[in-house]
Amino acid sequence: MEFFLYEMDDEIKPMIFDILRLITMQVLVQFLVSVNNPKVSFFTTEFLQVTLFLTLSLMVFWMVVYKYFNKNNIIEKYIK
Repeated sequence: MEFFLYEMDDEIKPMIFDILRLITMQVLVQFLVSVNNPKVSFFTTEFLQVTLFLTLSLMVFWMVVYKYFNKNNIIEKYIK
């Protein structure tokens, strides 16, 4: 229960929500594909690998790309 008491940084919250959203979509899509096609099983190594790779790439985006753009105010410069 200590995990729920942990105060998260405001930059980490969107990353966590994005990861949860991605995993939810992956599981739902895989479920629908497996229901639609009986030859495809629900848990396959490809499904787990793709989900892991997407999660890792999302984390790299938030921890590297977003921080770089945010730190250098690149988006704000182009919007104005």
